[in-house]
Amino acid sequence: MRHSSEHCVYHRRMTEPATSSAIQVVDYGRDWPRTFLRLRHWIWPSVSDVAIAIEHVGSTAVPGMAAKPVIDMDVVIASRTNLPSIVSRLGSLGYQHRGDLGIADREAFLAPRNQPAHHLYLCVENSLALKNHLAVRDYLRTTCRTRWLIPL
Repeated sequence: MRHSSEHCVYHRRMTEPATSSAIQVVDYGRDWPRTFLRLRHWIWPSVSDVAIAIEHVGSTAVPGMAAKPVIDMDVVIASRTNLPSIVSRLGSLGYQHRGDLGIADREAFLAPRNQPAHHLYLCVENSLALKNHLAVRDYLRTTCRTRWLIPL
């Protein structure tokens, strides 16, 4: 069966685990949106002249949903030409650039240890990586509220 790139899903064989610690899933944390906003307000001044937005994605962006207590964030840029500048700026905040980790138009960063647990990604606007992050978040937000009736 042939799929259009609009509906493509990443298929990639996992390599060795990055950590040997167990994955912890916890009940929804009412502080997750505030933690995201705090991180966003900390990062935004460094990238605001070249970034379009900073999106809260992943399970912690879904009200009422149990998740790993790690905030996922996407800094959205218009083009890859801004990448070197933003990598440098995020580096000055303590982020370590890890490359695309095999996913086109999505750059991963290791967060500074003195900040709340989070994953930071740099995504090109309209890229498949960003579309996937937003589509999963938006689908879960709608489904969790309507199908599972998760109380807030």
